[in-house]
Amino acid sequence: MTRSDTLRRLAEEEGFDLVGICAPGPSRHADFLRNWIDEGRHGSMSYLARSSSLERRTDVTKVLSEVSSILVVAQNYYQEDPDGVPADGSRGVVARYARGRDYHRVLKGALERVLRRFREI
Repeated sequence: MTRSDTLRRLAEEEGFDLVGICAPGPSRHADFLRNWIDEGRHGSMSYLARSSSLERRTDVTKVLSEVSSILVVAQNYYQEDPDGVPADGSRGVVARYARGRDYHRVLKGALERVLRRFREI
């Protein structure tokens, strides 16, 4: 079993729904992101338009030159709507990602556990 296979298995065991490993480098989607920002589609999330933010989102090696591989994961946060929501206009609808624990903390904790287990091997 390769190191990539091991890392993928650990991430899957941690509950990630999708797991991939890729080489770092310039993103082929950089122009799309820049156009999306230029069109104002980032709304009030002004931090996305900062040059430092764009730089690290379009080529991670610009900020982490020692990176040799990137672990990419996804986790589904879907939750059913409570009874009557959203059909009842008098009730507020909370975004699915905001219904549970803070997903930033959830994903960070899971990734830290993957890293710890990977280092133990």
